Amino acid sequence: MGIDTMPPVVTWGLLLDFPSFFGNDILDEEFEISSNDIEQLLFEKGISLASGDAVIFYTGYSKLRAKDNARYLGNAPGIGLRAAN
Repeated sequence: MGIDTMPPVVTWGLLLDFPSFFGNDILDEEFEISSNDIEQLLFEKGISLASGDAVIFYTGYSKLRAKDNARYLGNAPGIGLRAAN
């Protein structure tokens, strides 16, 4: 059941950097990335998604690791249910 049992996956990957897009260093812990936010970032950057693409949502929260673990392990920003569909 571990990831180590999964065969390799090779696909196009896309990192969406939302803090930079919004002019921040890190998103607030309660921030919900909406489908509109995603569409706007893709449009403004001239990027399109295709079936099978892997999308990674960067929120800036990794900067907290080992610096503010209480915040890092608490609530975190991310995509909402509508955006996940």
